[in-house]
Parts: sequence; C-alpha cells; structure tokens
Amino acid sequence: MMGPSPRQGTILIIVAGISALMASLAITFLARMRSDLQESEQLMREAQAHIVLVAACHYLQEASRIGYDQGGSATHPEAYGWIDVRDGAVGPKATAIATSIDQPGDRHLLPNHGTDDDSLFPQQSVRRCELFVKEVPPFAIKPEVAPNAIDPSTDGVPWLVELDPKPVITSSFADFSLGQVDSANRSIPKQNTLDRCWFRLLRCGKGANPRLAIYNAATFIVTCGAGQTRGFRSWTEMTQADRQSFSDSQSLFQSLQQNEIRLWYLVEWSPAVGGQFLHNSVHHRSAFQDAEKDSFSINQYSHFPPNASFRGHSKARERNFGGTIRMVQRLVMEPQDW
Repeated sequence: MMGPSPRQGTILIIVAGISALMASLAITFLARMRSDLQESEQLMREAQAHIVLVAACHYLQEASRIGYDQGGSATHPEAYGWIDVRDGAVGPKATAIATSIDQPGDRHLLPNHGTDDDSLFPQQSVRRCELFVKEVPPFAIKPEVAPNAIDPSTDGVPWLVELDPKPVITSSFADFSLGQVDSANRSIPKQNTLDRCWFRLLRCGKGANPRLAIYNAATFIVTCGAGQTRGFRSWTEMTQADRQSFSDSQSLFQSLQQNEIRLWYLVEWSPAVGGQFLHNSVHHRSAFQDAEKDSFSINQYSHFPPNASFRGHSKARERNFGGTIRMVQRLVMEPQDW
C-alpha cells in the first residue's frame, strides 16, 4: 500500500501560504481604510473650525450694536459698539433714557455718554457659544411661496385668506420670536447637530491680567473648536451641572479634548461702515418725480441699500449697523489666555 504523495503536501503548503497572504492583504487594506477615515474626520473638523470663525465675527458685529437688546419696551435702546463711536467709552452700553428734546412726540435716546458700561460683556471675561440647529428657529417662516390663490374675478389680485408669509409657530408673537423652546425656555436643538463645533470669546481690555490689558476693549481672543468639549478649556472651570453633561468623568472630557481641533485668532472689531457690498444696482422710476410721468430720466441707475425706501440715498446714509472687522490674526500656538 502506497503512502501519501509528496505533491499533496506541497499543494497544502501553497494554499496555506496564499490564504495567509490574502488575509494579511485584507488586514492591511482595512487598516488603511481606517486610517483614511480618521484623516478625513480630522480634515472635516479642521474645516469646521475655520468656518466657525465666520460665525464668531458675525457675533461680534451684531452684538456690538443690536445683539443685546431684546426689545419690547417703549424705548428701543441701541448699543453703539464695543468702544462707543460717540465718546470712546467702553460699551456696548445697556442703559438708555427717552427724552423729547426737539418737539413733543419726538423721542430720542440719550445713553450714558462718557461712562464705561461693559456690564453685558465685561472686559477680560469669557463667553462660550455652542453651535447647533434648532428644531424650529426664531422667526421661522414656512417655505410657501404663494399661500394665497389668485382671485379669478380680479386682475391678478390674490386672496388674503392665509398669512403671507406664514409663520411656523402661531400661538403668540413671543413664541414665534423665540422658536421652539422647552418648559424652561431653552432652545430645542436637533440631536444630530449637537457637539459638533463651538467658539469661545475672551474680551481684552482693562483688568487684572496685564497680557490682555495691552489691547483695547474691542479686541477678542477667539477660539474656534470642532469637537465635543462644548468650549470648556479645562475640567476645573466647569460647574457641577456642566460636568454632568460629560457623565461627571474627567477622563472622558480629556479624551474628547485629544480628538478636538482648536484654532485661535486675535480679532479686532471696528465701528467703520461702508462699502459697495451693501448696495444693489437698481433700475427704477425716479423717486423725485411724479409717479404718473413714469420717467426714468433722474436716478436711472443708482446704488441702493437692500430693502430701503426710495428716498434719501447717499453714501452717508448707508445701512450697516454692525461695524466691520478690522483685523484677524491667526495665532500659531495656543495662547496663555483664551
């Protein structure tokens, strides 16, 4: 009786070798795919951190003039910048009184000229802003272009049965202005937009820290982050309630820090306004002629602020209440204070 052929052992060795080679190639391919996925995620987070800078600059512009006033009072206070454009005092000033200084019924605001008032955002203090999408944002309008049908008995005039535009929340104007909130009057975010990105502002100016006192009160150290730390710099600066959002685990918070992208900028706000970007070239009937003449001889092509009336157009009356950004300097290394 003959024993096993030597060729059978050779075939087994070859098959085993080929299988091992294919397994190693598959493991290498999967490891490379995992590495590419991690690199793509880091690239996406860095892009998010760069985009967040735009949101931070918009916040600085809006809050400098109009962002701190909730309205709803007889007088509508207007802030005049992080550094007041009229007297150079620190703002944005929150206080104002109404007086009739020209004629009865002509109300004017006389904020506290000449005195510093940074109570709403003190110098050398920090603000954190988490970015997410609300389930229903403030002043949400339904995406209906024409909610009212055209009355066939008229010359193209629509019925006025439905509101135009139609608000998403119709319970009250207060609810409409806030968007969807919970019982504690807090915004309700979409869950898939949470813990993605944030920015943090440290306002410079006078105070105990000499490193921040060398800058004026309109300068900010802006930290732009893409990750899940919600803009907290360290575990020690959080309250107990804040720590609960990280399961009261310092190790979890530190692991989130390691996977986060953070960029730092030195940004200075300026009260300067102007520029052609605020205007539209409009071909329109002259506002200074009789409308019945339908004449286009005057002001045929003019530059107009969007949504403005037809009267009083001049470079001196441009509408830009937020100021501009004078300087954005990228900080290569993490600053001592942010």
